[in-house]
Amino acid sequence: MKTFLKYGILFSVLFLIINAVKPQKNLDFLLDKNKSKVHWFCDHHVGEIQFIEGKVVYRYGTPYQANFTIDMPTMMDTDIDNKLIKGTLENTLKSAVFFDVKNYPKAYFISDEITPINDTLYSIQGDFVLFDAGICHDFNGTFKIKKDSLYFNVKDIVLDRTDWAIYYGSRNNPNPKEEEEGIVVSDTIKIGVDIVLVLKK
Repeated sequence: MKTFLKYGILFSVLFLIINAVKPQKNLDFLLDKNKSKVHWFCDHHVGEIQFIEGKVVYRYGTPYQANFTIDMPTMMDTDIDNKLIKGTLENTLKSAVFFDVKNYPKAYFISDEITPINDTLYSIQGDFVLFDAGICHDFNGTFKIKKDSLYFNVKDIVLDRTDWAIYYGSRNNPNPKEEEEGIVVSDTIKIGVDIVLVLKK
C-alpha cells in the first residue's frame, strides 16, 4: 500500500511538472496597428504604410503562420519637406499608373512556411498579394516575445514592381507611353517591417 501511494504521488508530481512546462498548442498574437508600420525605400525616397490587421500564430512555442493586411491608401513619403513635391510623389504612387489604391486599397502578406534559423531568427516564405495577384518571396525576420507582446521585425525585403506589371517609368516597360519619356524609376522596391502584436486572451 505504501509503495502504491509512493509511486502514485510521484506520478502525480511528474504529471504536474510536465504539463506546467508543456507549451500551449496554439497562441494567437494580434496586430497593434498603432505600433506597427511598413517602411519602403525606392530611388532615394523613403516612406511608410500602415497596416489594417494582422495575426501571428505560434504552435508549440514557435511561429507557425503570419498574415497581414496593408492599408495602401495610407502610403506616404517621409523624406521630402516640400509639401507640393511630397504630395505629387504620393499621388503618383497611389494613382492607376502605380499601385491604383482606389481600386486595390488592400495588399496582403500570407505566409506559407516559417523555418527557424536560431532562437529568434527565422526564414519566412510567403506571398505578397497586390492587384489580387500573389508573388512568392523568401526573406529572414526576427520574432521575439516579451511578456504578452510579440515583436516581428524584417530589415530588407526586395520586391520587383514589374512582377505585378507596374511598368510606369521602368526601363523594362514593353509599351512605354509618350508621357514617360525622360522618366526612369527603379523597378526595385525595398520594404522592411516593424510589427508589434499582443497575445489574444
